[in-house]
Amino acid sequence: MADFTSTQAGNWEDGATWGNTSPGVAGTDFPGVNGDTATIGHVVDYDAGDSAVDFNDITINSGGSLIIPTDSDSTINIDATGVVTVNSSGTFQAGTSSTPIDSAYNFDLNFDQGSSARNVFVVNNGATIDLYGDSDYYGGDRYAYLDSDWTTGQSFYVTGDLTGWQSGQKFYIHENIDYDNYQDNGHIYTIDTVGSYDAGNDRTQITITETEPLLTFNAVHNTHQSKLIMISRNIFIGDPDAPLTVYGYGSYTERLRFDNNQGATNELINIDNVRLSGWDRGSDGGSNAQFNDCCFVSNNYGVYSGINHTITGDFVSNNYGVNSGTNHTINGNFVSNTYGVYRGINHTITGDVIGNNIGTPYGTNNSIKGDVVSCNKGILYGINNSITGNFIGNSIDVNLADQTTKYSALLNDCLIDSTDRFPQRVYLNSGTILPLVSGDTNWQTPPSGQDWIFEATPNSYCNESYAGQMEYSPKDPIGTFVSSGSQTVTFKIYPIGWTTTLDQDDIYIEAKYLDTVSGITRSTAVTGAGTFANSGWRDLEVDINPLQDGVLYFQIYIKRYESGAIILIDPEWSIA
Repeated sequence: MADFTSTQAGNWEDGATWGNTSPGVAGTDFPGVNGDTATIGHVVDYDAGDSAVDFNDITINSGGSLIIPTDSDSTINIDATGVVTVNSSGTFQAGTSSTPIDSAYNFDLNFDQGSSARNVFVVNNGATIDLYGDSDYYGGDRYAYLDSDWTTGQSFYVTGDLTGWQSGQKFYIHENIDYDNYQDNGHIYTIDTVGSYDAGNDRTQITITETEPLLTFNAVHNTHQSKLIMISRNIFIGDPDAPLTVYGYGSYTERLRFDNNQGATNELINIDNVRLSGWDRGSDGGSNAQFNDCCFVSNNYGVYSGINHTITGDFVSNNYGVNSGTNHTINGNFVSNTYGVYRGINHTITGDVIGNNIGTPYGTNNSIKGDVVSCNKGILYGINNSITGNFIGNSIDVNLADQTTKYSALLNDCLIDSTDRFPQRVYLNSGTILPLVSGDTNWQTPPSGQDWIFEATPNSYCNESYAGQMEYSPKDPIGTFVSSGSQTVTFKIYPIGWTTTLDQDDIYIEAKYLDTVSGITRSTAVTGAGTFANSGWRDLEVDINPLQDGVLYFQIYIKRYESGAIILIDPEWSIA
């Protein structure tokens, strides 16, 4: 083994590039035997092809570029202690946005495992990473949809022209059933053959190489259409031994780290049509990175931290799809992960969350615009998280229980199993608010005639000794426009299981309204004296008298706890 440093621009396997004059001899004139290192300060074209050599460190310094050809296969293997480092003003380039690695070829950047959670791909501030695979490799279609139920055998149909998919490529599919087990209900298969496009029926036949285990894959389940997700890309970075199976990461412990600028700002990261697997952190830190049409499979963290990343791609069978970070924009799906989107602030996710253990735990102000399907828990805790898709077949749609600090879910015109609307916002401090529909335990038909109601279950923190009363409505209360004049806000509530009758100190409405002819001075009114007995719909009311037209804000407080006792709330209120 030897250490090489570039002295001029040229090809990797040209001794003159490294200051040598004898004819090309691997390990003597150029890096070409196991353990060789390369330090690059010039433009070096990688012409080693599908090399089997395990290099040690490759360092690209200021003014240096390592260029991967776009018209041939290339492989770079890094051994168990080696690191690829790109320093400020250095460039690692495999294709460009206009000329990617041609779809007929592959580029693999492979890292041996070595010690657990070691940084193997270090991108420092001001470095440029351009890795551009070709979407033509898989026909440009990241997704396909089952044409009909696939109940047995190795052959099935998908809707549309999928002839761009080809033998040897892998795809993910979920059984599209109510939640059972996130480790078992999602599957990764290898394409054996792709048939011709049947234009008359608008479908394409696909066969797989694996022996299908007689499962049922439903084309449509509770309005959700079964989606196939293409995993294969013609650029791969990571550990080639990382398992491509659902929950495969669980047995894979010596993971790698892609240190994206050690947390500092770097806007020069462009990774397109790349599969990343085997990472402890597929991208760690950095800001404004671009991951386009990528696929993060079998990683501990697909994307860890960072600011303002733009990610068009899918997260398949990771421990954490996205962990923390701020202001990421993600156009893709989270499928069969332990945690889909974990924590994080102000993320926007345009895609479905399917078959995860927990779809979106914690987090603040995250917006998920797709469906939450067949998860153990769709939403777990979090603050001001917005879900605008449908909840379908989850074991628990929303779980916000047992929190001593204010958590919330913003359920904005969602559907629950296709029929049950959540048009309101619920903040929780000390308990659980869940939807009930006809047939559920504790269901009582509400006076409004709605086909769903809220069930509020306070917990032990919900009393006057804590600042943790339970609130129905947001920290910024529910608002509605009202005219001036005396009127009454009425909610219908149905207490169950209270040994002492509830009164106005236990549950009440607080309303704020304009009380001057001009200006914005507001008055506050609360529910007057009253009691609310068990086992019947009771009027919970507050009288208001705004002196000018304007917005009325109100919310409900619950300040009492008793084991097993609950309050049902009709979601439709009145003002008269």
